[in-house]
Amino acid sequence: MNPTPPLTIQKLVYPGWGLTENEGYKIFVPQTLPGDQVSLQLYQKKKTYAMGKPIQKHALSPYRNTPTCPHYMQCGGCQLQDVDYPSQLQLKQDMLKESLSKSHPHLLDILSEMIPCSRTQFYRNKMEFSFGYSAEQQLILGLKKRGQFDQIEPISNCILQSELSNQIVAFTTQFFRQTTLSAWDYHENKGDLKFLVIKESKTHHTCMLNLVATTPDTQTYLAYANAIKQAFPSISSIFYSLNRRGSDAVEKNQPILLLGQDTLTETLDGLSFSISPHAFFQTNTHQTLLLYNTVLNAIPNHQNTLLDLYCGTGTIGLFASKKAKKIIGIEEIPAAIQDAQRNAQINQIHHAEFIYGDVRKILKNTLFSPDVIIVDPPRPGIVPKALKRIAEQKAPLLIYVSCNPSTLLRDLSTLSEFGYTPSSLQPIDMFPHTFHIETVATLSLKL
Repeated sequence: MNPTPPLTIQKLVYPGWGLTENEGYKIFVPQTLPGDQVSLQLYQKKKTYAMGKPIQKHALSPYRNTPTCPHYMQCGGCQLQDVDYPSQLQLKQDMLKESLSKSHPHLLDILSEMIPCSRTQFYRNKMEFSFGYSAEQQLILGLKKRGQFDQIEPISNCILQSELSNQIVAFTTQFFRQTTLSAWDYHENKGDLKFLVIKESKTHHTCMLNLVATTPDTQTYLAYANAIKQAFPSISSIFYSLNRRGSDAVEKNQPILLLGQDTLTETLDGLSFSISPHAFFQTNTHQTLLLYNTVLNAIPNHQNTLLDLYCGTGTIGLFASKKAKKIIGIEEIPAAIQDAQRNAQINQIHHAEFIYGDVRKILKNTLFSPDVIIVDPPRPGIVPKALKRIAEQKAPLLIYVSCNPSTLLRDLSTLSEFGYTPSSLQPIDMFPHTFHIETVATLSLKL
């Protein structure tokens, strides 16, 4: 198939794809910016649109600068690192406006300006590094290459998590090169080592490691744990988890503690939170405080019951506990519920209750009559039955925390059918150098 003539990328649309047109035909082009002029190879052609792959660049976007990270052009961890930070914010704001204008133009009036992140480097508290092989068949540890599921870019100086995490990656690479264990092969679905997950407490300056493998070679993993603990005393916990699946999905089986404490501790505004290996915690610790204060400010004082759905380790509910007489959290990950219950005890918050189970099933049988509902679902949003049952709780105030504008807008449409009207949309930049957008939507029930 012949390439297109030179085309200019007009704008970005979520999830960070460039958009251009050719004879009225819309073409979505990943890894481009407004102002890039490119010739494209089209694929996934439909009646009105197609995807495009740049095969020749004729001119570069004025947004483009020299990236800080030496891995940027190959690594998939960042998508906007060659754009200065104020322009990143503007591009994200424009993407959100574009999404609203297509499906919810009436909400443009309540969209606030994006709140910037105070730290644009070393801000992440969790990273997942993958094992693989170099072209010379040497074992490496790094991040997936941009647009590739099966190729790994070895990382020496990632600016997303911390300098310590770079050192841990380097040490881990060298250690396992001296063993007989192999890296996972995504084509053959075989190998021993899959990931290394590093969680870092930004307030206590300690780390939790979780080595994800397919074989239970406890003797080697214990040797690794002892060696890396000696090299980096600030590592407080070292686990390994078995994952025999062919996909990247992390199995929820119990991680095995090799060394140290069974949880990592993080502190937000005087509250301490214990985090287990598989439990969810917002990935940007310092910006999380701003996010939670945005939620807190939307809640009037002296509420009776606050329902915290998809509550994870209970952070939002416990953070908002000062404004309600009763906090009820629901979460389907057992380890997260255990963390939430422990967190309530640690912080001496006695009016919080955490329930293990699927939100959809629990709400089917129980009417909690909440005054406020907070939902913070995973990226795919809320399944229709769960959303219906959330609405049937008839809370006067609903606060939806979303990391995916597409599923947020979809769910807002459904909630409107049950009488919920958004009164504010507050985007917050939690992830500099990426296309990800966090949004807090506040909705009121019209009876």
